[in-house]
Formats: sequence, C-alpha cells, structure tokens
Amino acid sequence: MIFAGVRLPDQIRIALEEGRLVIFAGAGVSVPPPSNLPLFNGLARQISGEAAVPAGKEDQVLGKMARNGTDVHSVAARILYHPKTAPTELHRQALRIFGSNEKVRIVTTNFDDHFSAAAHVVFRKHAVKGFYAPALPLGDDFHGIVYLHGSARENPQALVLTDKNFGAAYLTRGWARDFLISLFSEYTVLFVGYSHNDVTTTYLARGLNQAKVKPRWTLASSDLQAEAEEQWGHLEIGVEQYPIDGADKENPHHALTDFFTEWAKHTRESLIHRSRRMRGIAVGLPPESESVSEYLDYCLRHPRLAQDFCSAVRHPAWIGWMNAKGSFKALFGESEMGLKEYDLVIGKWLSTFVRKRHPELLLEMIREQRQRLSRAFTQILGHAIWAEQSKVPDPLFSTWVSLLLMQGERALPQEIWAYLLQKCRIPEDTGVALRLFELLTTPQVHFRRRFDISEIVENVTGKTPKRTSSKLVDYEIVWPEGSKHSLDEAWKNVFKDKLALLADALALLATKQLTLAHMLLRGGIWVCNCTCMLAVATALRQGLIGAACARLAETGKQGKMEELYQYLCSTEFRQHIEGTVESFVALQQDLGKERRVMEKIWAAREKQIGRAVRHTALLYGSMHGIAGGSALPELELLQLDQPTTTPCA
Repeated sequence: MIFAGVRLPDQIRIALEEGRLVIFAGAGVSVPPPSNLPLFNGLARQISGEAAVPAGKEDQVLGKMARNGTDVHSVAARILYHPKTAPTELHRQALRIFGSNEKVRIVTTNFDDHFSAAAHVVFRKHAVKGFYAPALPLGDDFHGIVYLHGSARENPQALVLTDKNFGAAYLTRGWARDFLISLFSEYTVLFVGYSHNDVTTTYLARGLNQAKVKPRWTLASSDLQAEAEEQWGHLEIGVEQYPIDGADKENPHHALTDFFTEWAKHTRESLIHRSRRMRGIAVGLPPESESVSEYLDYCLRHPRLAQDFCSAVRHPAWIGWMNAKGSFKALFGESEMGLKEYDLVIGKWLSTFVRKRHPELLLEMIREQRQRLSRAFTQILGHAIWAEQSKVPDPLFSTWVSLLLMQGERALPQEIWAYLLQKCRIPEDTGVALRLFELLTTPQVHFRRRFDISEIVENVTGKTPKRTSSKLVDYEIVWPEGSKHSLDEAWKNVFKDKLALLADALALLATKQLTLAHMLLRGGIWVCNCTCMLAVATALRQGLIGAACARLAETGKQGKMEELYQYLCSTEFRQHIEGTVESFVALQQDLGKERRVMEKIWAAREKQIGRAVRHTALLYGSMHGIAGGSALPELELLQLDQPTTTPCA
C-alpha cells in the first residue's frame, strides 16, 4: 500500500495485522520540533565542544573524554532532558498504528523518553510499559517500549554512550546483542530515523549478522546515496524511500510524519468505511492512481471486502486489472493446497458472474494458464456449473465440463460428476455425457486385508508361547461408490429416451468396462505412483508384446481347428454372415419385385395378343364367307384338328 507517496511493504503491513511488527526508532525521530534534539553526532559535538566529530567515531571520542575524567553521561542527560523538548507528531503516530497500548512494540536507541510521554497522550489512562537498559525483556516475547541504550531521565549513568559502553552492551556482557538476536528472529522490524553510517547501526549489524532474522525494512530519505543503499543491502535490510521537502527548513522530513499519520488513520478505519469506499471505486473503471490500486489490492485480501468488491464490479475491465495484479494466481496451477478465504470468494465470483457474463474472458485466462486449474477452484467451478445449469441452460456447458474433465477424474467427487451427467442434454451434450458415463462406470481395484486363523507358536527358547497373526492382502473389483443413485437418475433422464441414438456408443462403453473388469480380475495388476507411471507403462507394453509373440509361436501346436472354432464363434464371423445374408435378402427382394412387374407386363401383352388373334380370325372368316370357300386358301392355324379314329377290333 502507499501512504503519502511512500510505499508500505506488504510484509510490514501483514506483520502489523498479525501482531508481529516492531518499530525500531533512531535519533532522527526526535530531531524535528518541538523535540529539537540532536543526532548522535551532534550530541557528541555538544559534549566534546568540538566543531566536528568524525562520523562513526562518536563513541570513541566520548570514550576518550570519559577516560580523561569527564562525566559524559551527566552532560548528555542535561542536554537531552529539559523542559523545552517535547514529543513530535511522529512519536504519537508511530504509537497509533498499533491500535491499543497492549499491542505496542517499539524499540528505540534514543536517550529521551518522548515515546513514553507520547503514549500517555495517545492512550491516556492505559499506560504502556517501558523497559530501560540494561534491564531488558526477552527479545522474542515483549510488549511496550524498550530503551535499548538507556534513558537520560531514568538512569543517566546507564546510557550507552562511549566505546566501552557499546562494547559491554554488544560484546562482553552482550545484553543488547542477546536481546536483538531474539528480537530479529521472532519479529518483522521497521527501522525509522537511522542512517547507514550511524555508530548505532554499526553495532546493530553485529547483532544482525548472528541472527536468523525475519524480514526487515528501513525508511530512508530520497537523497539516499548508492553507497548507503549498498550498506543497507549488506545488512539484508530492504529500503523504502520518502521524499525530502527542501522548502521546509524546519522539518524537511515531514513526509515521514505524513506517512505514519495516514498509516495510523488506515489502521483505525472501520470495515464498513472501507467497504463503502471500495464499492465507490468498483462501480467505475479500474483506477490509474497507484495508491488507489494498492489500496484495492490490500482490500481484496480481506474476505468480507473481497465479497463487497465482487458484488459491485460490473465493467469487464476489472477482470483484466485483477489478473494483472495477480488476484487469480492461487486459482490456477497444480497446487493441491487449499485456498485462503478471500481466494474462495474470488473463485466463486469467477465461476458465477464472470463465467455467465464474460465467458470469453475466463476462457482466455484459463488458456493463458495452460488450462490447469487448482484442485480447490476446480471444485468451485464444478459446483457452480452444476447448480447454474439447473436454472438456465448454459450454451457452453460442454466446454466447461470438458475443461473439468481435463483436470483428472479425481479433481471432483463422484457425486459432482454424476450431477453434471444428469444436466447433460442430448444431442447437444452427447460427447461429454458419454465421457462422464464412462468415468462413472470405470471399474476400480479395491484392496482389502484378510486375516488367517491365529495360531500359537513358541519362541526360540521354547518356554513362553506368543500369539501371532499372518496378514494377507487381497483385492476385489468394485464400481465407483457414492454415485449409484445419481447414475440411475442420469440413465432415466438422459439416456433412456435416447437409446435409439446412443445404443451403439453405450454398448461399446459397456463392453469396454466389462472387458476391463475381466482383465483386472484375471490378475496382472500393476500399482505405481505418478512418477513411475511412464516407466511402468513401457514395461507393461513390452510384456504385452512378448506375450503376443509367445501366443503366435504356440498357434501351430493346437492346430488350425481351434483358431477356426474361435473365429466361427467370434463377433467378426457373425457380422460377416449377417452382412452376406442381408445381401441375399436384398437380392431376393429385388428379384421378386422384378417378377411382379414382368408378370404384369406379360398379362397385359397376353390380353393384347389374344384380342389381335381373335380379330384376325374374325376378319379372315368374314373375308372367307364373302369370297367363297375355294377363293381363299385355308389356314392351318384356323382349322380344327381332325379327329383320330380308332379301328374296331
């Protein structure tokens, strides 16, 4: 998130929300008015009276003065503790980000007690406990304000000022070092008011290098040099810069105060206020402002706010914006881990609103992710497709189900697969319906443990008998459990009325499943994990090829009769005979048809010929009567046959 133009690292924000953040404050916090206290180098100059003290050598200069008899601790106390100095707004806002006095965790190397004074103003009657060196709490378990180098008000002589004091705190006695090691290993730390070349930073580095640390960040001014940034990097401390206002002579670092002010305001902001603000943004187009984008990105990590945001969004441009921000990252890939609560909210929004209103955008995102969905998002999408299909049929139903099938048969429970099968429409969804039917009827191997009868056996000494039991592992072939009722309903509602269309495909699937079950029952089951699957499949293929070759070699020993008998009993032979008979029947039908047609023609011609013969005979008879019997020759065909006489015996 961005406050007053300064980016707040997500690690720092999350650490504060989870109660694991420590603010580590340096002398720069107490420089602006009304505090007006010097940095450590300025303090060394005032104590020594020198015009200049080499940076990083302040402890040595003060140590030399102490060895020469100067009470540097009392002098420092008089400079730091006086009525004209008071806490700054930065002190108060740094306390406010914690929300309550019980959550405050601040460590400071400053000698003033301005944080304690500011805590009385911020939390009023609720006091914040203070700890003063060398009596420090456990670094990995504390609440309150820790004055790591002592307090000028509490005990000036315990201030860590000289090289001897620093050596005792970080090296010989090591109470500051031990505290820091525990602190950095347990809490996320944000440094404020430090420079890379402070003598304090040098000693802190010795504690940092010995600790297995959590993330650490520092807020540095925008005039940070490359050398300084490299030094922070050497300490494995991230840097976030804030702008310097050169026109403000009194406090050019006021951007730091503004940053903490807005951050504290954000931490006090109610959920209702955030929801209202976010809805106002969501009804329009995605923002161009980086600070608003960061704010929305933060809000989307809260389940309630994510729900409100998704409910308010209407423009499809937000889908691309969220994708660019990585809001959908957890929904894709092959992760088996569960989703966070706000990811579940976004996943439901994608599977309902986006899938129905902008399916092309969702399909494009899935394509970019190589069509791999996380296990949790697959289940969300599958449930949404099934539930919505009950209300309004989705024209892309087959596409979505095909996508779910690509995730593997174990991506969804058997019940959801069965429910999806019930929602299929024939013929629109014939392909996925048959694929779901195949998935739900695939036989499975179920291992079971079988115990034999326990028996008494004697041990080696033959004195004390003991009871043992031999355990045997067996298996059986079962059909997928949990979907029988839904499968029955699917058969009645999807397949039964469409058997004329699906009979061949269903018969083929049934044959395949029964054949698979038969093969499993006959043995030869190889069980392996996914990493060995390719090697096992290769070995299995080689074994099958070898078995086939062996069977070919044995063919001649049994004779051709067995092969012929198997062929005569096979489906192939039956199909050939059926095809031949069907051909003959067709020929017979054609021949009968031709016969009936020809008989019709013959009958017609027979009548025609009969009429022609009759009329010819009549014509000839008439002419014979007119002309006389001897005028025309007699026609043999028009004469009666002479009767045959049989002589009497």
